[in-house]
Amino acid sequence: MNTGEWKERVRGYTRAGVRKAIMMGLIAVMATVFGVSPLVAQTKNAETFGVMERRRAESTVEDVFKYQVIDNLKYRKFGALYDNVAFTYVWTRADFIKDMERMPPLSTSWETVRDIEAKAIYPWRVDVTAKIGYKDDSGMTRFKTVTVQFRQYDDNNALTPHGGVWKMMAGDLILLLPRR
Repeated sequence: MNTGEWKERVRGYTRAGVRKAIMMGLIAVMATVFGVSPLVAQTKNAETFGVMERRRAESTVEDVFKYQVIDNLKYRKFGALYDNVAFTYVWTRADFIKDMERMPPLSTSWETVRDIEAKAIYPWRVDVTAKIGYKDDSGMTRFKTVTVQFRQYDDNNALTPHGGVWKMMAGDLILLLPRR
């Protein structure tokens, strides 16, 4: 395309239209030079995260939630629970255990956790929604529906889409606790 054709093509555009046309041209150049556009790079994780990987991640996180988080809360093993939580702020193990011991006990058997649903958002993040049962002061079971976020971390505590450990976010752990 020569200069005259370009001027004729741009003449009908507004400023925003010209900027958009220039950006689309740059994206096309980047796609040919680098083999991928920024838009494709952003959505690449979602596209390559196939159905089998998604189901595997959701199943794994459901198991981590039931057998590591909920069981540790139910049997009051707060030291083990501390290892399954990703902290974005400083909460020492001793302070964590002391704070968790003030929590009311979870309900027994089938009332503890119901209606677990895991949904993979990204290869490194799965959201879990569940109904949690607690014993209140009168002995009645009260239910609370919560959505918590699990992220996959490698050995250096960096997010990884492949082969890491699923940990619940500390802020979401606080959501699991009933209000007093």
